[in-house]
Amino acid sequence: NLLETNGVKTYDLTVGKTLPEWISEAQKRSLRKNAEYRDRITLIQDYYFPTHTHCVQYTPDGEFIIAAGGYPPQVKVFELREMSMKFERHIDADVVKIICLTSDYSKFALLRGDRTIEFHAKYGCYHKLRIPKYGRDMMYDFSSCDLMAAGTGNEIYRLNLELGTFLKPFQSSCDGINSCDINPVNGLYTFGGEDGIVEFWDPRTRKPIAFLDVASENIKRTNGFITTKSEVSCVKFDHGGLQLATGTSTGQCLLYDLRLNIPIQFKDHQYDTAITTINYHKSTKNIISSCKKVIRIWDPENGTSLVSIEPQFDINDVCITNDNGLIMVANEGSKISPYYVPDLGPAPKWCSWVDNVTLENEQELNTELYDDYKFITKEDIKSMGIANLIGTPYLRAHMHGYVIDDKLYEKIQQTTHTERFKHYIDNKVKEISKSNRTGRVKIMKTLPKVNKDYVKMMYSGSAKNVRRVEKVMKDERFKGLFEESDFQIDTGSETFAMRNASTFNQLKQKKDTEEAPENEYSFEEEYSDSMEENFDDEAKELLEKLAAIKAEKKQRNLQFYEAEENVDTMGNVSKKRKREKMDTVTFSKQVERMEQSGLDQRANNIFGAMSMTFTPTEEREKIKQQKQHERERKTRNKNRRVMIPEKKRRRM
Repeated sequence: NLLETNGVKTYDLTVGKTLPEWISEAQKRSLRKNAEYRDRITLIQDYYFPTHTHCVQYTPDGEFIIAAGGYPPQVKVFELREMSMKFERHIDADVVKIICLTSDYSKFALLRGDRTIEFHAKYGCYHKLRIPKYGRDMMYDFSSCDLMAAGTGNEIYRLNLELGTFLKPFQSSCDGINSCDINPVNGLYTFGGEDGIVEFWDPRTRKPIAFLDVASENIKRTNGFITTKSEVSCVKFDHGGLQLATGTSTGQCLLYDLRLNIPIQFKDHQYDTAITTINYHKSTKNIISSCKKVIRIWDPENGTSLVSIEPQFDINDVCITNDNGLIMVANEGSKISPYYVPDLGPAPKWCSWVDNVTLENEQELNTELYDDYKFITKEDIKSMGIANLIGTPYLRAHMHGYVIDDKLYEKIQQTTHTERFKHYIDNKVKEISKSNRTGRVKIMKTLPKVNKDYVKMMYSGSAKNVRRVEKVMKDERFKGLFEESDFQIDTGSETFAMRNASTFNQLKQKKDTEEAPENEYSFEEEYSDSMEENFDDEAKELLEKLAAIKAEKKQRNLQFYEAEENVDTMGNVSKKRKREKMDTVTFSKQVERMEQSGLDQRANNIFGAMSMTFTPTEEREKIKQQKQHERERKTRNKNRRVMIPEKKRRRM
C-alpha cells in the first residue's frame, strides 16, 4: 500500500487485504480458497503474534530479528536471509526490553514485566534472575560486560556477566528512571528520570558528572502551553557521540549538543503522548522519533519533517538499520508492520525485490482502515438514520466510531443521502415514463381541418395504422379529402350508419351529450332578437314563413318505418334471401334452428363429453340430389326387369 506525505512516498509492505480482529478462525480458514488472499505478498513468513507485538530488535550483524509479543507471551527469532521464522519460545510474562549480548541471536537477554531478567542461548532459556523493583529499560556495556536495568526506584541495578554477580547499584537523584543509553564513542552513561532531569554518569568514577533540566526547557519552548514539568521518556545518542536527543512524556523532542546546556533543536509531535523511541539514521543523518500515534522522520539541523507515518494501531517500538529505508514497527496489532521509505535508502539485500515491486505498484493512495470495511462516526450514523444497527453485526465498534461493510454503506448512501436520493428518484421517474411511452400510439400533433373524426377513427389501433394514415394524408391523390370541405363526410347519413354502425352510435351519443356542438348550425343563435330589428321587411316575412313550416311539421307528426331488406311489400320473404339471412345469423341461433329441424346429431362419449355433428346447407342439397338420383335409378331398374323375359334373364 502506497502512502504519500509532502511528496515523500512510504510503502506499507503488509501487502494484501488486512483482516479485522473480530473475524473468526473458521472464516480465516475459508479464505485459503480465495485466490486474492492466496496471492498476497508477505515480507517475512509468520511475521505476526496472536494479539500484539511489544518490542522488536535487529541483531548487531543485521541477519536476524528478535521480536516479543503476546498473548500468550512469546519470543520469535526470524532469519532474514530465509525470510522466515527460525524458532519461537514461550515465556511467563510480557517482555519490556530485548538486549543482544552477541552479534547474532545466540545470546540475548529479556527484561520481563514481572521484575525478571531472562537469559537465552541457541538451545533455549539459560538462566533467570529477579531484580528488586520493576524494570523499565535496560542497556549493556560491551567494554565492561555490565548489564544495567533501571526502573521504578532511584537505583540502577548492575550485573556483571563476566563475573556472574551483581555490582553495587547506582544511586540516582530521580525517583524513577524511564530510559537509559550509552555513548558509542566515550562510553558515557545517560539516564532520563521522572522529574524531567537527564543525568550523565562516568563509568570510571561511577558518579554523575552533569545534569540537564529538560522539563524546564520544554515549558519555555512550548510558550506556556505546557505548565507542569514533563518526564523524560526517552534518551538517545547519535553515532558521533556529540548530540543527545531526548523525548518527553508530552510528545516533544529536544536535541542537545553535549557542549551546551540548552537545546539546539525542538520538535513537537502534537499528539500529547509520550515519545517511545528515538533513532538516528546514519546514512541520511535524520532522526526517526515515534510516539503511540505517529512516526516522524525529520532533519536535526533545521527541524523540517521529511515524512510522517501513522499506522492503524498504537506504536510500541520502532527498529531501523543504518544503511537502508526499511522500518520495522511493533504495535498493538497482530502483525509487525514493515514500512519502506525510498528516500532513506534502498531496500536491504535480503529483500532487494521490494524495489521492483514498489515501482510496479505505484497506483493510488490508500487511506482506508480495512479494504472491505469503512469507518464512520456517530454523526454519520445519525445522518444516515441507521442508529438501530448499533449493537448488531452490521456495525462494529472501533475507536471513536464504528466499522461498516463497504457494500452495505453504499446501499445506505444511495437511499438516505439527500442529493443522491433526489438523483435516484429523478432517474426512476425518467425510466418509468420512458417505458410507458414505448407502448403508446403516437398521434399527430395537428389534426386536419376536414374529417377530423374520420382521422381519429383511423388512428385507433396499432402503431402501424398511425404510419399508414400519415402516409395517406401526405399522398397527393388523397390530400383533398382532408383539406377541401367538399369532401366532408356526413356522419349523420344512413349510408355512413350502415357502413360504420359502432362509430355512428358513438357520434350520436356524443351529440346528445353536447349542448351546443361547434359544427352544428343554430339559426336562433346566429340571428337573435336584436339582429331581427335590422332586417328589412322581406327578411321578416321569410322568417315567419319558415316558422310556419316548422309548426306544420310538428302538427302532422308523421312516422316513417324502415322496410326490411329481405321482405317485399306484401311481407313475403324471398327464397333467394333466405340463405343470406341464414348466413348473417349467429352460430348459436343456427344451432337452435337445427335442433328444431332435427338436422343435427348428438352423441355422448365414455368420458362424459358431448359431440354434435351437422351438415352444411350445400352438403344437404347434394345429399338430397344423390338420394333422388338413387331413387330414379332403382325405378328404372325395376321397369327394365319387368320388360325382359325370364328366359333371356337366365341366359344373361
